[in-house]
Amino acid sequence: MNNKSEKKKHDDDDGRVIAKMNIDGMPWYDSFSPKIKKDENGEQIPPITKKETRRLIGDMLLALIPVLGMFLGAFALLILLMTNLW
Repeated sequence: MNNKSEKKKHDDDDGRVIAKMNIDGMPWYDSFSPKIKKDENGEQIPPITKKETRRLIGDMLLALIPVLGMFLGAFALLILLMTNLW
């Protein structure tokens, strides 16, 4: 007889997780599952510090400045064309 608590063994399964399926709202969601991240060598990755988080957010905002500039330039060009054509 097959017991449900026993895990199935597959020859091609090496135990790696490709896509985590622990998603809020799903029936199998486990809020107590470990949130420990590991790199490709299996070593534990330490969580990032507040200083690193602020640095990442600052770098992201600096990267968005050219995009914002393009949108503002396109909007200014649109306003200029509309005022000169009408």
